[in-house]
Amino acid sequence: MISESRASLFEGAVNALPFSVLAVDGAATIVYGNDAWRRSATALQVRLPDTGIGHAYIPVLDSVLSVKPSDREQVERGLADVLAQRVLAFEHETPVWLRGVRRWFRVVITGAAGQSGALIQHLETTETHRQLEARVDALAHFKAVFETAIDGIVIFTDDLRFVNGNPAVERMLGRPQDELYDRRLTNVLNAEQAENVRAQHAELLRTGSQRGIFSVTRPDGSVIDLEYVARANFVPGRHVAQLRDITAARQMEGQLRQAQKLQAIGQLAGGIAHDFNNLLTVVVGHADYLLDDVSRLSDDARESMQEILRASHRGADMVRKLTAFSRQERLRLEPVQLESLVLEVTSLLRRLVPETVAVLYSAAPDVPAALVDAAAVQQILFNLATNARDAMPSHGGALRFEVQSHPDHVTLTVSDTGLGMSEETRARIFEPFFTTKAVGEGTGLGMSMVYGLMEQMHGQILVASRPGEGTQVTMHFPLVRQTREDGTARDANDAGTPRKTADTTGEDVLLVEDDDAIRALATRILQRGGYQVTEAGDGDVAARCLHDRKISGATPFALVVSDVVMPNGGGARVFDALNENALPTRLLWVTGYAGDETGDWRMRAPSDAPVLQKPWTATQLLTAVRSAIDADRVATSASS
Repeated sequence: MISESRASLFEGAVNALPFSVLAVDGAATIVYGNDAWRRSATALQVRLPDTGIGHAYIPVLDSVLSVKPSDREQVERGLADVLAQRVLAFEHETPVWLRGVRRWFRVVITGAAGQSGALIQHLETTETHRQLEARVDALAHFKAVFETAIDGIVIFTDDLRFVNGNPAVERMLGRPQDELYDRRLTNVLNAEQAENVRAQHAELLRTGSQRGIFSVTRPDGSVIDLEYVARANFVPGRHVAQLRDITAARQMEGQLRQAQKLQAIGQLAGGIAHDFNNLLTVVVGHADYLLDDVSRLSDDARESMQEILRASHRGADMVRKLTAFSRQERLRLEPVQLESLVLEVTSLLRRLVPETVAVLYSAAPDVPAALVDAAAVQQILFNLATNARDAMPSHGGALRFEVQSHPDHVTLTVSDTGLGMSEETRARIFEPFFTTKAVGEGTGLGMSMVYGLMEQMHGQILVASRPGEGTQVTMHFPLVRQTREDGTARDANDAGTPRKTADTTGEDVLLVEDDDAIRALATRILQRGGYQVTEAGDGDVAARCLHDRKISGATPFALVVSDVVMPNGGGARVFDALNENALPTRLLWVTGYAGDETGDWRMRAPSDAPVLQKPWTATQLLTAVRSAIDADRVATSASS
């Protein structure tokens, strides 16, 4: 028999337990319940005398936990087995809903050694289940992220052995995971790549984290660049790295650098072209001035002067190519039926290419008009045809032109069956002065000119080529309805046939030009043409001349002939001075820049007056001046 003091000690210990403890006799009747049980039964509002003491356990269980019938049957069988001493203990865990909240309980029944009856414990395991569910959810979320991530995720060991990787890693490396498992990652790289990865891995182990870039050669021979961020020992001996394929991004960076280089060279070319225009204007103007006076030159001198003039015109053509590349050659965009234009060009090209080259042409029906500069397209086609001819030097081949219609653009494709180009050559074809031809056979400006012209026409040009497989150049031109009006200044030569006046005596012209040589030449030509000339070296001087002319009450200038880009105000200062003094004087702009609507405003004429492009001849200058003076409209209205 247990002494009263020991029994009291036992009861005190059982009452101190945080979970419910019940004692039942051999008939499964509750004979004892600890304090935790009494508190739980009271909280759950068990309406039984003495919180169920003296009642059968199973009905009391139903009233306390409201378990499912299947769980009730298992507990009832388990209790019977323990009381019959068929088993020493029984456990069962079940979810129950208490006041709308799901909770978990484990019922533990143990037999009383050497006595009839059993001890029953009610242990709440809700928090354990919640933690388990949270871990399961976290694992499911991790798996979803791991499997669907665009970036590659790879887990590896201290010796760089592959442990696990997501599908993105398989796509990047071009190898299935089974082929990678338990292999060293360096074994799937070439020697140089492997050495680079080993060095980066050593740094990772030393610092705990690492980021960098390395290259991978895939089984198909392609090379990709991977950027990675790695963390060491996320669990001991295991490391994780996130990989991102930056191959396309690097290619875009290269294209951006190329575009920036082309832009910089284009700006340089524009500056050089401007200076050359001034020089050529002096040469061409003086040569034309001398040739216009037959009495001054012998036949030999005249022939030499004509050669000088022809060479100057060739130089001017080179300048036009430079300005085309630098996007400063003004184009006149208008609706053009490309199929008709290309058909006309192909008929001329049959005389350009040898008989061993077949010139083929095809066009889709009902091709809509594209907004292009017809002369620029012809220039592009002649340039491409020349390149194609040179690419088929021995056995000839075929040169094909094809016009196709699309919903938002028209394509013009020029293809040949020539030698083709390597990828390195194709990547550089738009660089100015780059050429594959021998020294003296090409300037390297042809394709850069094509690039510049396409940019000005808001088009796109794509080149595809492989060694031995020919070259295909596809040009995309916008449709008329999708392109803005050109908006460039009207050229003096487009003014129509100028009306001649019988007498120019008394017509005063203000000539504004910062280049001394050009100003002196233009003055001589205009004076010989019968005009009175007042000279100004910049915009501010011209503004003072216009102001003084108004204050003096003298007859206004018949015409102001002004350069556009000059120091001290330039053409804009001249235009403002005309408006400030309310003078009806007409304007004629002269410039080495042409500028389009996307160009620098300082290189554009600040009004819609006619423009004479440098280099000009004496005849062109006199014709433009006469046409501007005789124009019906007032050319000094401001452009919008």
